Amino acid sequence: MAVAGRQYFDMAIYPTLFVFYLKQMSPWFGEGNHAFYAGLFVVVSCAALNLAGIRVVGVTSLWLFFLLSAPFALVVVLAPFKLNALGNAHAAAPEATGLGLLGGVLVAMWNYMAGTTLQRSHRKWSGRSGRIRER
Repeated sequence: MAVAGRQYFDMAIYPTLFVFYLKQMSPWFGEGNHAFYAGLFVVVSCAALNLAGIRVVGVTSLWLFFLLSAPFALVVVLAPFKLNALGNAHAAAPEATGLGLLGGVLVAMWNYMAGTTLQRSHRKWSGRSGRIRER
């Protein structure tokens, strides 16, 4: 039962983080039930992708990779043309988000649980209890 609880916590953190980042970019999502509906949209769209099949998931994953990598590629391409980019770096420092200790503990729990879940699934699929197969 504890394993299933960790698995649900791990799955629940993704829509929660998505809504948290969305509220940082657009405060409108922090008003009323907008955050709930945004999180529900993430869960429903991911469930629909899973029901559509592995090919749809793979193609969507590939296009999301390109879409999410595009801003980083743009920074890499445009960075050489920006003169004195770090000249006044301290003046533009953002304010703290206010997550504090609780946010740090939740991130640590999330990272720990994902690691143990991966170890457990590796053992399950390798057919042995923790031993790595040799070729």
